[in-house]
Amino acid sequence: MVRPLPGQIRPPIPRPAAALADNGAQFSVTISNPMGNATSSAAMLTVDMDSRPEPSASSISGQDQQGRISRFLSNTYVGLQIGYIGYAYSNAQLLPGFQAQPVQVPHFAGRIVLYGHEFGKYFSAQLSELIPVHTVVYRNVNGDATNHSLWMNNVAGITSKARVPLSNSVSLFGEGGLGIVSRNGFKINQSIALKSANYLTFLFGGGLDYRLNDNWDFPIGVTVAPGQGAGKQPTTLFFSSGFNYTMRRVPTEPGEADPGNGALWPRNFIQVGYITNALGYGVNDFFTTGKVRIFWHGTVEVANGLSVDYRRNIFHTRRFFALDWGRRHVLMEEQDKWPKVLYSVVVSRVAGAPGSYQPVRVLF
Repeated sequence: MVRPLPGQIRPPIPRPAAALADNGAQFSVTISNPMGNATSSAAMLTVDMDSRPEPSASSISGQDQQGRISRFLSNTYVGLQIGYIGYAYSNAQLLPGFQAQPVQVPHFAGRIVLYGHEFGKYFSAQLSELIPVHTVVYRNVNGDATNHSLWMNNVAGITSKARVPLSNSVSLFGEGGLGIVSRNGFKINQSIALKSANYLTFLFGGGLDYRLNDNWDFPIGVTVAPGQGAGKQPTTLFFSSGFNYTMRRVPTEPGEADPGNGALWPRNFIQVGYITNALGYGVNDFFTTGKVRIFWHGTVEVANGLSVDYRRNIFHTRRFFALDWGRRHVLMEEQDKWPKVLYSVVVSRVAGAPGSYQPVRVLF
């Protein structure tokens, strides 16, 4: 309220609370009496967002509270980098007595940052997975006219990152931590031709990072996973560029200030699905062995099944992104097997999208 002036005859003038939209507005005061009037010079209003008191949780609607005051996901980021993967796969990885003609080594791969957290301006930690888009293929081993795919050839990482600013928007970063390399093998006529490899290593890398704003970063750099002589696993080099999106705490404002055209994010979600192979495996083959290989090729062909999926929202923005935690129970019947075999699978997961694609061919 405006303080009363001596001799005034009207009640105090009500003054509504300033909003962010009022920042930069200009105000002036005109005073009139029988002798005339006088107008003050214009004054500019500056709204300091950080100095405004936070409203109580009861003043924020339940739908908006998760997107506004989530402390668990504040300063947490997810990301995707794509680029060139290099590893020297050849006949040297095969056991003595086996020879492929030829060995196909694709070089397109992606690295997904599943969860990262900033502990300050200069230090963060992240969980990531490096996955080739197209698999290494050993063709015509000992003249068998068959393709043998390394469908699992991944590098998981639990690493920390440190950055040194070079300017307001560009910084130099270094990364290091635990790497887990996993590669499948294969057999020829019941004899092992290529051994599987699973080992721990020191995963490291570095590069440059361009920060567009408080949410978006665009890193470019290299990641190195050293090889292992015992498993004949070559060193992996990954040259990449991509983005990281960091979730920040949204400034707390009354829920009624939200626009009415935002997305609807249910707090709880239950989905029941039926699985069948009546339409064949064409879609599955396209995404596992076809042009776009983004899933592993399973070894079990499912005839029928039932799935129950429960998800609970733990964070969402106003429109474009939501993070759910959930649990899925799947009951499946394998095709062409007698007696019939039922598989029961329970999956706990965190997902960043309201829906997902799941291949009917399942790997166990």
